[in-house]
Amino acid sequence: MKHSIFTYLIFISCSILFITACGGDPPPLETTNNAQTPPTAKFNVDDLYTTNTEVSFDDNSDSGSASITSWQWNFEGGNPSSSNAQNPTVNFSTKGEYTVSLTVTTPDGTNTLDKEILVIEDCPLYSCEKFLVEKSSDLTYGTNANSHRMNIYKPLGDNRSSKPAILINGGGNYNGSNLDLLDDLASQLASYGYVVATAKYRNGIQNPTGSLLRGMVDSKAAIRYLRSQATNYGINPNQIFAGGWSSGAYNALVHTYWQESDLPTGMLTYIISQGWISSWEGSQGHQGYSSNVAGVINLAGAFYGTEEAFENDLYITSSDKPMFSIIGELDSETPCGKVELSSSNWEFGPCIIQKRLQDVGLVAEMIVLQGGTHESPRIKQNIDSYLPSLVEFINDNL
Repeated sequence: MKHSIFTYLIFISCSILFITACGGDPPPLETTNNAQTPPTAKFNVDDLYTTNTEVSFDDNSDSGSASITSWQWNFEGGNPSSSNAQNPTVNFSTKGEYTVSLTVTTPDGTNTLDKEILVIEDCPLYSCEKFLVEKSSDLTYGTNANSHRMNIYKPLGDNRSSKPAILINGGGNYNGSNLDLLDDLASQLASYGYVVATAKYRNGIQNPTGSLLRGMVDSKAAIRYLRSQATNYGINPNQIFAGGWSSGAYNALVHTYWQESDLPTGMLTYIISQGWISSWEGSQGHQGYSSNVAGVINLAGAFYGTEEAFENDLYITSSDKPMFSIIGELDSETPCGKVELSSSNWEFGPCIIQKRLQDVGLVAEMIVLQGGTHESPRIKQNIDSYLPSLVEFINDNL
């Protein structure tokens, strides 16, 4: 068989070109992987710490394709406030919510991670303002969306599922409550480890007794609401106190101490016929829950009543609840004793109520703020002075 020179040229060409032009596969090319992976900052941290405790932060960052060459930590509220150690130790002297930041660097890049921590006071429960406070504002607790408004304060960092709760009804003389006036008291109480609610209620009507009874059933609705929210806020449903300032304290007092069975025959029928309330318990919401309370916190509040009520010892019996009262020495709106308002209508202040409670063997404590006025129980400097006594009263009556 004869081969042409063209055949030999093809053979030679295929050999030189690695057979590419002749339908064969080329040999694999050698490659080098030079991909660069930046680091990923990571560190271990708890959510909760106490003040004046040495806290160690452990770096467990991923270095990527190269070794980490630097660590830069920043500690908001900490001492030191920054560090370039891999695993630093820090002290937080003041309670607060703080950001901890770590930036790691390698020849291939940098990466930063921020985490939030909570620092609370290092003191026994109920002995100081231990916790930070979270406020939920303008909640609806009853059937009247305009009037039944509530703020709830809860202690941050208190992970108990069964905390005592306190209702503080606002003042305003049945003409609208400014709950901002109770913000200091509510916040400070919550910082001790209580869930605290401040509440508005419906405005008054022309008849003072009708206004008081409407306030009473609104206070009951607020307590029922707190029980309905026990799981959400970590409330112990058996440890809820009613309270208030000024007219709100009047509501809490009649809520706590007046029972339907105390009424003269036919009185409830008359009250209902006037349209003041629909029943002694009211119908303002959460009817499936109890409105009973563990005690009452009375800030410049009193009873309205008749001389007959006074002669019947204000209808207070040994089965009633304890009371803690605070009143200004010079309060011109709420008497400490007994004052006649009109023929056969009287006002019975905390001095009278306290004596009756003590006479039947119940706890009744009272602080008179020297030189104080009607506003004094809600003023911060006075709150600071009586708060430890109030906290002790609450804890003794849980």
